[in-house]
Amino acid sequence: MDFSDAGNLSSSLKRSTDAPVGASKLLRLMEERGGEGATERCGVGGRGTPARSSGRIIWYNGRRQTGRVKSDDGCEFNVPVGGALNRNLVPLTPAGLMHGTRVRFMPADPGKNGGRHTCVAVRPCGDKPQLGLECGFDRQDMADATNQSHVAAADIADLGFLAGIFDGHCGGSCAAHISATFPGMLHAVFGVRAGQIRGGLAALSTSKEVELISSALEEACHEVDRDLMRTAQERHWTDGTSMLLALLAHGFDAPKQATVAGCEGGIAKLFLAWCGDSRALLLTGREARSLSRDHVPSRKDEYARLKQAGGKVLEFDGVLKVGRRDKYKENKRPSSKSSFSNVLWSSTSRSFGDIRLKAPHQIVTSEPELLTRTLTPDDWGLVLVCSGVSSQLSEREIADACWECLVLRDASIADTAHEVTQRARQRGAKGKLTVLVMRFGWATPRL
Repeated sequence: MDFSDAGNLSSSLKRSTDAPVGASKLLRLMEERGGEGATERCGVGGRGTPARSSGRIIWYNGRRQTGRVKSDDGCEFNVPVGGALNRNLVPLTPAGLMHGTRVRFMPADPGKNGGRHTCVAVRPCGDKPQLGLECGFDRQDMADATNQSHVAAADIADLGFLAGIFDGHCGGSCAAHISATFPGMLHAVFGVRAGQIRGGLAALSTSKEVELISSALEEACHEVDRDLMRTAQERHWTDGTSMLLALLAHGFDAPKQATVAGCEGGIAKLFLAWCGDSRALLLTGREARSLSRDHVPSRKDEYARLKQAGGKVLEFDGVLKVGRRDKYKENKRPSSKSSFSNVLWSSTSRSFGDIRLKAPHQIVTSEPELLTRTLTPDDWGLVLVCSGVSSQLSEREIADACWECLVLRDASIADTAHEVTQRARQRGAKGKLTVLVMRFGWATPRL
């Protein structure tokens, strides 16, 4: 995949996207790889070849390029490396062979895989279409706003779908830089780590594979931060940004578990990484469950870390903010002609950029917090919101807006994101507002 257009992809989603991201491009690529004619190249065409069969994907793993299919007559087939036409392109859609996808395939010689049934030329079919992942967002900036936010959304080969919001403050250079570079960095870091595994990814257990993806996400955050700090020094950027990333990946072999109802044996997982006060909410039934915890000075663990790092925490209009203790003391001296307004105060305790709070003392850190969660059949959506939204709307109010739009009115994903920002604005939210909504098309919302 080409990640250079991740920013353009984000822009094209704004209040306009109703189709699964990347699915049409992937389907075209599959056609270019041969479509039906690919059966000949797999070595199963010609006289005596068994007839094509139909079934459902139990799981397909683009990192290993292997999977399992259950035929309509109940027989299970293993998908060997190269047996699926999409190879390592695995968005959470039928084109990426998401769990439960209806497929056509060619049964192969059982003796070629240790006596187990195998199949090749696996590709999605449209006899019973399954919905995949949909994504849309709404971003509102005030006309005179200096702060800027950015959104990233990209299909990532091997892994799945990555989406994130970057809520800038004191400018927008850092937010723009990270949103453009992170997808490519994550793909590169994962590729290097995977290449160092003795025996390849096939040698890993499911739990070790999950650890690999999570650690690659964390390392990508560190690499992007190092790149950003070099760029910020060269270009004299002093702004900063929070970051909230969601990576959705499928194809994990998990006996007796399921992400898609009626498709036991495979699961999809959500990998979160965040730094700052944007918030991730998982939609389950009528409820929205917060998966992230805000990085703010009022958190006891964050407050202790800030004090130890040389920070000074003060309250401004009921909100705790952190600044440099040495600068605070300079401005507090009776002989000083400056004021506290000359000291940079931040309402977040972790962020990217903000070079004035990181040199010479690392007060505000860019160390991300991470979380991994298995998606269940009851989970039907994910919402990423900036602090301007979460400060005005409760989790239940955000859940209600999504339910009313997506379930009761059958509105688009982008219009749903717009509805959430509008409700926050009506409550008095100021400045920029950003909301990104993902709908899991394979799940049915239930009360």
